[in-house]
Amino acid sequence: MNVMEHTFRQDTMAGIRKQWTDGMLEHFIAVYPFISNPELARWGEVSERTILRKAKDLGLTKDKYFRISLEGYTYLLEMHGKCPFGQIAQKAKTSRRTIIRISKYLNLNLDEKQKKKLISNGIVKMLRSENRKLIFGLETTSNRPIGRDRSRHEAAQLLKECGYVVIKGSMTAYYNDEMDRYSDVEQLAVANGFRLELWP
Repeated sequence: MNVMEHTFRQDTMAGIRKQWTDGMLEHFIAVYPFISNPELARWGEVSERTILRKAKDLGLTKDKYFRISLEGYTYLLEMHGKCPFGQIAQKAKTSRRTIIRISKYLNLNLDEKQKKKLISNGIVKMLRSENRKLIFGLETTSNRPIGRDRSRHEAAQLLKECGYVVIKGSMTAYYNDEMDRYSDVEQLAVANGFRLELWP
């Protein structure tokens, strides 16, 4: 009896020999480089030996430097494009570099609207944090203007990030016919004294 026959017999006798469906194979190929073999074995309800053999048959290799749990991987798929990589990394209990690397491997690309939304949300979150530090007399870490004119500066920054041309001296934000306009950002800008005009 050769090694492969012995392995097949062991798996069969242990009751863990099972049929791999197309869905299982697709998922296995996607996550194998980043998920540990013991966790994959629990997921597939097979032995680690079966995982190794299946990976060898498919020509799969492990990423040497980046790891994530199945739970973290699922969270990444759910939250990609909805919150910053750093926040996903914190929830997934891994590094931001790992999240970025896995996202690139899976071709999870952000469109321009998602990028602008993430930037806007990040700026708002940072400004709130810095303002709390200011209130309690702590040293701020950002070079962005914080304090009395915080809302105005925040509105101007959001306008710029979304593609508007902002002239602070005249409190005017210009847009053009070809760009995407954001009603929530424009409302915030108007509430802080900005005028919106079509670029001449």
